[in-house]
Amino acid sequence: MVSGYAKHAIVTVGLIFFMAAPLCSADFDAREWGVLDLRDGEVGILGTLPPPSLKEHIVRAPVIYFSTRDQKPFSLTVRFPNGHPVEDFPQAVSTGASLVWNDVVFASVSQAGSATRETPACLRPLAGVLGQVGAAPLLVRGQTTRFLYYEGAVRLTPPLKAKWVGQRLRLTNISDQPIGPISVSTGYAFRFVRVDQGYASLARLDSGKSAVLGLSPSQDAAAFPNLRQMGFPNDEAEAFDVCWRAAVIEPLRQHPWARVFYRLSAPTCERVSSLEFDPPARQVTRALFVIQALPPRPRPIPGN
Repeated sequence: MVSGYAKHAIVTVGLIFFMAAPLCSADFDAREWGVLDLRDGEVGILGTLPPPSLKEHIVRAPVIYFSTRDQKPFSLTVRFPNGHPVEDFPQAVSTGASLVWNDVVFASVSQAGSATRETPACLRPLAGVLGQVGAAPLLVRGQTTRFLYYEGAVRLTPPLKAKWVGQRLRLTNISDQPIGPISVSTGYAFRFVRVDQGYASLARLDSGKSAVLGLSPSQDAAAFPNLRQMGFPNDEAEAFDVCWRAAVIEPLRQHPWARVFYRLSAPTCERVSSLEFDPPARQVTRALFVIQALPPRPRPIPGN
C-alpha cells in the first residue's frame, strides 16, 4: 500500500508516447512527461489530475510517446529504484520493483485488435486528449494505444526547501543538481474567502544555493512549463497543457494553496523511475515536473 511509505513518499506515474523520426540505428525516439504533486509530510502524487483529497493515495497519468519509421518490436522496462509499481496500461508484467512491456510493435490503427484490458479509471477523464496526439500507434497484446502509462510509489526527498521571510519566499536547492525553471503561485483563504494571490519565477537555482523571491500580483510573473521549448511536438505540448491546467491551475483557483512548480533534473528522474529500452531508443526526452506545497503564506500585516 502507498500508505506504508511515510514522509517523502511519492506516487509516480509515467505516460510514454512515440512519433515518426528519421531512420537511425535505434529507429525510434521516446518522449515522456508527467506532473508530480508533492505535499510536505504527505504522500505525493505524480499525474495529470489532482487527488480528491489530501489523504487519498490516488495517482493520475503522465505519458510516454514514441516516434519511428520502423516496425520492429521493442521492450520497455520501468524500474523503481526506491519503490514499486502500482498501475500500468496497457497491461505490463510486474516483477517486484519494475514493470515490463515485452514485444511492443509499432502498428497502424487498422491493425488494432480487441481490447485486452479496460482503461483504468484514473485515465478515463483524459483518455481522449492523450489519444488524439500524432504519436505512433503501438500494438500491445492485441490492443492499440498511442501511449504507455505507469504508476508507482517511491521515496524521494524533496529537492527544494522553502521558507517565508515576511512576504518574500526563500528557496534553497538542497539537491546535487540545478533546478529550473521554477514558478511560484500563492494565495490564502481567510474565512473561506480567497485573499491575495502572488506569483514569481526563477530561471535556475544551482545546487546548494538560495534565492529570495518577491511576489507579483500578475500571473504573468509565473513561468509555467512550455514543452514546445523543450522539443516536444505541438500536439503533445497541447495535451500536456490541458492536463497541467487540470492538475494545477483549476485546483489553485478553488483552493489557493501556496505551491512551487519546477522540472526535475535528468539524474533525479532516474531516482524516481528509470526507463530501459531493448533495443535502446535513439533518444529519450523526459519532462517530469513537481508541484510542491509551500508552508502557509503569512497574512500581511496592515500598514506594512
